[in-house]
Amino acid sequence: GKAVSAILIHCLIDKQKLNPTRRISDYWPQFGCQWKAPVTVQRALEHHAGISGFNGGRVAKVGEVARPLPLQELCNWNVMVEHLARAKLTESLDGPPKEHGMSYGWLIGGLAERVGGASYPVLLQEHVLEPLGISGCISAMHRPDTPGPRKKDGSLHASSSSESPG
Repeated sequence: GKAVSAILIHCLIDKQKLNPTRRISDYWPQFGCQWKAPVTVQRALEHHAGISGFNGGRVAKVGEVARPLPLQELCNWNVMVEHLARAKLTESLDGPPKEHGMSYGWLIGGLAERVGGASYPVLLQEHVLEPLGISGCISAMHRPDTPGPRKKDGSLHASSSSESPG
């Protein structure tokens, strides 16, 4: 969820891997296109990144009608993070903050991956869950190349396995 993603970003800020006053595009250059370059980490955390209207829809080419993405793409973490990086602003950066209900997870999680050098579930496990003594993953966000939260030795946590405990 949004709160867990924000906690992860604050952990990365605390470890000085991320500076809240720097632009997201300093860490994630692809995000800086479509007039999003001025957006700072702090503004994103405050739901002021200018992409609250991003709903995952495909941008139409000239003469085409924008169509919703197929469910398979909407459920693919990597595809959606790429779509978000290329997304256009949906409102002015000078206006009031707006809830980034659809875009916040991909935005904050995608940023965390670029700064932390690992997948979102691995970063969540290492920086938030393990230090708090929580086993398993409490967020639904994960990439298709990572089946679930893993221990540092690479093995899956029991709570992410489809098998019931013995």
